[in-house]
Amino acid sequence: MKKSYPIVDSFIQDFPQILSDKPFGLKIIEGEPDYPICFNELEESILQVDSKAEIRFGMSKYVITAPSLDDVVIKIPFSGTYDYYYDDDIDDVDYIDDNGMPYGFNFFTQKDYCKAEYEKYLELWCRNLDCFVAKTQLYTTINGINIFLQEKVVPYEDNWHSRKPSAHSAKTADSWIQEELLALDSNWLANCIDLYGESKTKRFIDYCNYQDPDIISDLHSGNIGYRTDSTPVILDFSGFFE
Repeated sequence: MKKSYPIVDSFIQDFPQILSDKPFGLKIIEGEPDYPICFNELEESILQVDSKAEIRFGMSKYVITAPSLDDVVIKIPFSGTYDYYYDDDIDDVDYIDDNGMPYGFNFFTQKDYCKAEYEKYLELWCRNLDCFVAKTQLYTTINGINIFLQEKVVPYEDNWHSRKPSAHSAKTADSWIQEELLALDSNWLANCIDLYGESKTKRFIDYCNYQDPDIISDLHSGNIGYRTDSTPVILDFSGFFE
């Protein structure tokens, strides 16, 4: 039975109204990413539930964190990427901003990276390799937009004081990185070897290399980290390609 999160329900209770009358995605202005459409509305709704909550975004999704969420974060995928332009003579107006100015959107479809991540988690779970990635679940769907929950993880960039690996694991990790040309932090990988075992970690690396390279295609220091029990984990493993 799926665990219920009343606080999550409180966070998302206003989403149907917010998502009903505007495109839901990232704005691109003069070729550069800007704040997503309806960011302010979502932030206002979320802060009413928890004033200490934070709503962050990347190229493909929102991530909502808050002390009241306890052990999870909320992930919401964008519906697409939008080229944002202003035109006095627009006949078919897509959107009127808060100042009454008409805007149009050139829509570029985008896959649901959160759903892709969820499917990868299930596949790794079936292979007994899910310890390497953050536990992910589909919580609900609103207006066709999936709402996901993922276990809360401290990103590596926020926690440089990770445990010191054994000399053998450190040497093994360095060797794998050189041989396989892995874009992975050697200390983090060495911790995986120490805590999950050399054989299992190699099986995970081989699976990623030869069957699903997206999992390790975008592992900068903000996408890997450590659980509260200090075990190493990947928190964003959908990959990203423009």
